[in-house]
Amino acid sequence: MKALEAVKDIMAKNGVRQSVLRKRLGLESNTMTMRLNMKNIGVEKLNEMLRALDYKLVIMPSDARIGQDAYEVD
Repeated sequence: MKALEAVKDIMAKNGVRQSVLRKRLGLESNTMTMRLNMKNIGVEKLNEMLRALDYKLVIMPSDARIGQDAYEVD
């Protein structure tokens, strides 16, 4: 799963619309749309969006097991 696919899935599962996330981040509408449609998002912007959704970015060994509500991004 790509990073922004995970963000969109988290939004859908939690009923967070794009307009809500945009307001939490203090972004303009077109900026939010561009960010959600990027092919390659930077870690800083990804982490900012995840924090606004009450998630966090974690780095762990590749052989470690991920939790039930976690996402693995490739």
